[in-house]
Amino acid sequence: MLCPGLLGQSRAARSFVGCSANGRPMPGGWSPVCHDGRVLPPLHVREGEEVYWEGRPDPRRHFSRSDVFWIPLSLVWTAFGLGIVLQWPAEARVLGLALFIPTAFFLVVGRYFVRAESKVRTAYVLTDTRAVIQRRGELFSFDLTSGSPHVEVIRRGRHCTLRFTSDDPRSYGSMRFQGFANTGLDVMLKPGRDIRFSFFDVRYSTALDAALLELVGSGQLARGIS
Repeated sequence: MLCPGLLGQSRAARSFVGCSANGRPMPGGWSPVCHDGRVLPPLHVREGEEVYWEGRPDPRRHFSRSDVFWIPLSLVWTAFGLGIVLQWPAEARVLGLALFIPTAFFLVVGRYFVRAESKVRTAYVLTDTRAVIQRRGELFSFDLTSGSPHVEVIRRGRHCTLRFTSDDPRSYGSMRFQGFANTGLDVMLKPGRDIRFSFFDVRYSTALDAALLELVGSGQLARGIS
């Protein structure tokens, strides 16, 4: 279902030209401002494309639904692996601990820092033709003009996650990698190819709601799949 909001709002689209950190226009691009005031590199919008909404994942949201699986798994794996390594002979034990401890630390703690840092470097845009992800200087886009695109909006408190799919089975991503999405273990995975094309942990806003209603109302986007 769509997040509740401006049900009666009219057309929300607008042509968009971003501004740089000093407030000067940045032709052909859009540059989102981070919570700490930093500005990401410009996200280039196609000529004639209208931007309906722009935003970014909230880096202060540290946990996701996937952690229900990953937290117990990482703790059990750490305890089990440590028990095995400590039974090795002295020389092998030192090498094993040198390799095992950093890996265990990353799974239990480090991946949260990686996920937060990745969110700071990520931006999302909805236009009249595409959903766009800018992540660490790379652009990934989901076409809203073909393949009967759908969006699933999952509301959790003040945040939403948007999942985009189409009639193309590849839009659902690979089942092998989907469990890594939004865990801090997915920095090398490609949205829309390895994992489902998604906007994670977006702060709910009436602007986002209005953009989705515009796309759904125009028939470009359907809603309500799981």
